[in-house]
Amino acid sequence: MTMIQLDQAKAGDVLAADVLDSEQRLLCKKGTALTARLLERFEQLGVSSLSVQTDPAAELQARCAAIDMALDQRFEAVIQDPWMAMLKRCARRALVDFASNDSGGDGDD
Repeated sequence: MTMIQLDQAKAGDVLAADVLDSEQRLLCKKGTALTARLLERFEQLGVSSLSVQTDPAAELQARCAAIDMALDQRFEAVIQDPWMAMLKRCARRALVDFASNDSGGDGDD
């Protein structure tokens, strides 16, 4: 589940949570596939963000890419040292494993 700005939502996205107006009235139920017309209506009603379902594989891939980038920056100055290279590989393995186990969602489903 990802919270996005309304202008980032696109037709076909699926709501991961109910959409409520400013007075807590239900506008749309969780599980609804968004349409262009529905997005226009949300804009008219002042909805600024939505919670949409995400593809777990794509989310994990993005997390792994962020891990790789952070580790590359962290180890940039010492990567020539074989021990530091090994430490980087171990850290990546542990962080990816943690990200994989943590990507199961919020238990709300």
